[in-house]
Amino acid sequence: MNKKEKTIIYFKKKFKKKINSNSKLFVDLDIDSFEFAKIVIDLEKFLRKKYSPSLIEDFSKLTVEKFSKFFK
Repeated sequence: MNKKEKTIIYFKKKFKKKINSNSKLFVDLDIDSFEFAKIVIDLEKFLRKKYSPSLIEDFSKLTVEKFSKFFK
């Protein structure tokens, strides 16, 4: 399994919603910045990868696929 698939599995288990790679994190999952920070910490442990974000102007357009690319 790759990072994107593992990330989707994590979100499905945590939020109990139907999620695909084009789902928008902040809109579809309805999370805030504090919950986002907790998700990043959990995924760093789950994926065993370090989170290294890039500059994003509009977080409402952040999809699961783009988010999973930030873990290297």
